[in-house]
Amino acid sequence: MVPKETNASFNEDVAIPLDRTTEMNHVVNPLLERPAEHNEGSDQQGFFRFFFTSPGAPQILILAVLLSLGIGCIIGILPSVVSDRYARLHYGYSGAHCATFERDTMPDACQSGSDDALRAASISAFAQNFLMLLTGSVMGSASDVYGRRPFLIVSMAISIPSPTALVLLQVIPTMSPTWFFVLDAGVGLVNWLSMSFAALSDVMPPRWRTASFGFVFAAFMIGLGVAPSLPLFFSHLAVSILAVSVLFLGFIFAVFFLPETLPSDIALETLERRELTYLNEEDNELRTYFAQILCRPFREMSILMRSRLILTISVGLFVSA
Repeated sequence: MVPKETNASFNEDVAIPLDRTTEMNHVVNPLLERPAEHNEGSDQQGFFRFFFTSPGAPQILILAVLLSLGIGCIIGILPSVVSDRYARLHYGYSGAHCATFERDTMPDACQSGSDDALRAASISAFAQNFLMLLTGSVMGSASDVYGRRPFLIVSMAISIPSPTALVLLQVIPTMSPTWFFVLDAGVGLVNWLSMSFAALSDVMPPRWRTASFGFVFAAFMIGLGVAPSLPLFFSHLAVSILAVSVLFLGFIFAVFFLPETLPSDIALETLERRELTYLNEEDNELRTYFAQILCRPFREMSILMRSRLILTISVGLFVSA
């Protein structure tokens, strides 16, 4: 028998199943589309040489340090600043700054203000993490088409308003700390770390991706650990201004020096595949597509039910957080 000829070209008449397409959106590996010599990363290079010569990776490392320093500066002064303000606004306190007292000698108004600050911080943290849960998959899906750079810049931009509010809080005596907590919760719209890991995945070969994630995360945590000690040497207002300056510097650096890591041909291919599958269908199909993106984090959490041990650990981590 003569083998039947097969057509290896893409058949545009064949529709891609909905569930298969959503799975394909995040498994595209741009390194497979690059020349072989770039994909290999010779053994002589070493991880650090490859990392610092890859487009975008050094810039992401610098942004991680700047972002962690800006956030860390706020961590060291936020409790005392906000507690004192709540004590004055909610309980009529008019004495010395609450931070000058020890816990045992602290006035009742300062203790009540500290409780209010803790309650507001917990609500803000919950809102921020819930936003990350809702928008993480949406932003990740959008970055597969529009690139990582715009979302990294936006994440740096939305990190600036909350420390700015902290500066104003120390300048304007009647300003409520609620402004700070609302702006801080908005940071959850775009998760910088997850977007930076996606950018690293674009430029690092598979064998060095985990190491690059750890390298950037370690730099982030070092900055986050060092910065809270700055209030020991500077005033609260000076540290707040420093936090705003560092974050603004990071934003300017991202705008002018951060390159796009997602290859344009991969972005175009992803866009065409989605248009072929969804945009030529009825509106209800498009709504189904976005609904699946929004519900994907909750659907994927069902994997926790496969093991009682993993479920117990996850619940423990959630409660402790």
